[in-house]
Amino acid sequence: MKSELIYPFDGEAFVETWALWLAHRKEIKKPIEGKIAQQAALRKLSRLASGSEEVAIAIIEQSLEDNWRGLWKLKTPLRNDKRQSASEAHARFWS
Repeated sequence: MKSELIYPFDGEAFVETWALWLAHRKEIKKPIEGKIAQQAALRKLSRLASGSEEVAIAIIEQSLEDNWRGLWKLKTPLRNDKRQSASEAHARFWS
């Protein structure tokens, strides 16, 4: 039986940002190999983001910006009055 990854969020922006994270890891010669390791990283990301897709994308973007190998809690939490939809945050980051 072939198991598929279970993404904590199904938005296009999240899936694209996650793919960029995997590409980054491969680029720095520290790929996340195997479905078990990827699933564990996705669970950790969901936990760090407290179930928020927007925060999860921001966490990945923070790690990309700082060239980190891991996913860490946001250094500067998103403010409620500055919150955007996940797709708006994704577009802002990659524009």
